[in-house]
Amino acid sequence: AHAVVGVGVNVHGAPDGFDATSLDQAYGRTHDRVTIACTLAGAILRWVDLLQTDASPVLSAWTDRCVMLGAKVSVDGIEGVARGVDERGALILETQGGERRVVAGEVGLIQRPSAMNK
Repeated sequence: AHAVVGVGVNVHGAPDGFDATSLDQAYGRTHDRVTIACTLAGAILRWVDLLQTDASPVLSAWTDRCVMLGAKVSVDGIEGVARGVDERGALILETQGGERRVVAGEVGLIQRPSAMNK
């Protein structure tokens, strides 16, 4: 199995028009982009190595940190509530038509879980 993952890190500045910050702004000092890139790549490779030997700790860590679980989301035009990931890493999406497993696509947040419970 293969995955393509995109990661963006604002090191020296944040793009205009977004509610965002940068590492330099958040920590009040200048960071080296090469050092940040190497550190991030090393961390990702450690997770990839672990994923290839035993996916359960990776899926557990992802589930613990995922802010979209319980949120209303859209995946390539399909709306539903993100309920988790299965043992193969597919997003479990609860839709009006039933439960779906999504293996690829761009997930967009429609409504946070806290806003849904009000």
